Amino acid sequence: MEIDSETVTVCHEEVVAGLTFLNSLTAAQQAVAIESSTKSNESMKAGAFSDNTVQEYTGLRGSKFTTAQKKKRLGIVEVFVGRAKADVAEVRMAEVRKHLDNTYVTWAGGTADDSAFYVRVHSPVIWVEVDARFPVRLRARTAPPRAAARPRSTFTPSSARPTATTTERSSSGSTT
Repeated sequence: MEIDSETVTVCHEEVVAGLTFLNSLTAAQQAVAIESSTKSNESMKAGAFSDNTVQEYTGLRGSKFTTAQKKKRLGIVEVFVGRAKADVAEVRMAEVRKHLDNTYVTWAGGTADDSAFYVRVHSPVIWVEVDARFPVRLRARTAPPRAAARPRSTFTPSSARPTATTTERSSSGSTT
């Protein structure tokens, strides 16, 4: 997006971290992690006005990742947690690392660099969502038509919260 003739990129780190992680998965892992090859604008589960959301763990479980893949998955979380004061971020990331094998990743949408997608990292201690969407019409009606090429995702609602503000549901159906 351009503002005053300068290119402004919002949530670039979140998008790059999500795509880097997904592209590190094998085809078999992607088949489990990707719940849908299309993405709706209703993908966010814990966005605004969604406190105490009950969400089952879905997608690919962390115990199925290689060490390199776990590091890339942590990259998604670190983008959010790293914005806190250094000592707070360090403690939070240590907490997240304790639950790596019980952390799930769910994906919806495309896998190319210019795709709209949604990724959720969900563990007993943190819930992170990145919802990379196609641009919505923000320009004046007199704006020139878009090029035929598919636009890059430029609208990216995202959230990170401790799971204490959401409720996990195990596969057995009990809430924790």
